[in-house]
Amino acid sequence: MFVFECRDENELDKYLTLGLKNRISSSHKLNLQSSRSHSILSIKIEGNDGHTIRNSRIELVDLAGSERIGMTGTEGRLAK
Repeated sequence: MFVFECRDENELDKYLTLGLKNRISSSHKLNLQSSRSHSILSIKIEGNDGHTIRNSRIELVDLAGSERIGMTGTEGRLAK
């Protein structure tokens, strides 16, 4: 797990892009680009208007699918 503090959307985009590059993906019979690894992106947002601090949290989850692995033709290491 990695934690980065971002001050603006450009920094957030930079770390999102870095995370996407570290994911494992592969093609198979059903998709040209298919996720082979689970990924979770947690974004915690804090705002302060001088009087009140507001916090929000967004969780984006991408689970590698294996429910139709027989249809994909995936074998070997990627299937595991």
